[in-house]
Amino acid sequence: MAKHVLVDASLTVNAVDLSDHVKTISYSDGINGVDAAAMSELQDYEMPGTIKVGDISVTFFQDYATSKVYATIHPLVAARTTFNIIVKPASGAAAATNPQFTIAVFVRSFSFVNGTRGDGHMSQVTFAPAGLATISAP
Repeated sequence: MAKHVLVDASLTVNAVDLSDHVKTISYSDGINGVDAAAMSELQDYEMPGTIKVGDISVTFFQDYATSKVYATIHPLVAARTTFNIIVKPASGAAAATNPQFTIAVFVRSFSFVNGTRGDGHMSQVTFAPAGLATISAP
């Protein structure tokens, strides 16, 4: 497979496409370790357990306009609700070379105002998994 350059990652939050405001995005899964050391063994070790869906971290260029960053995310925080986000490495259709990750989440943290005088106004958001993640790669 060819190497991939991340230039147009896609992020949809509660059915609102916020891709044009994303500066950075990070999503990963891992495996929970389960203690496997028995009595009399002098070393601790683990065996692979369940898959752990990781937090999704996004840095947005902040925007207070309708259907943009603040107007989309703040009501979700205020309602303490879960919703779906969709993450793709590129904006095109889901495919074997452009998997689509759909994850039920809630907002763990959202910085409303963040920055230094004269800087671009950035907003850091952490979405926490609240359900199963699905992968679509037709």
